[in-house]
Amino acid sequence: MRKLLGHRPRSALERDVAAIPEPRCTVALLWSEPLDVTCRLNLAYELVGTLFGLCVNGQRVRFDETTFYRLAPEKLVELRSVIDKAAIAGQLA
Repeated sequence: MRKLLGHRPRSALERDVAAIPEPRCTVALLWSEPLDVTCRLNLAYELVGTLFGLCVNGQRVRFDETTFYRLAPEKLVELRSVIDKAAIAGQLA
């Protein structure tokens, strides 16, 4: 399971999910090969509390996330994600 969660502890991921009560996302790009899938999502959230260590307190933010999935027959083997934290911080300034 640790491989799927990357370097962040599960509790940190659970806090991030709790901070996003009503997510809105649009798939901007989707690319796949037999065992790899990559997507770029345009996200817009009205956040509560903190996200990625940033105090958001109910503000609406927009940012992109690029996610890489590695698959094996009938299961997800690896998940990696890149989020533009600077874009979020810039909107909260």
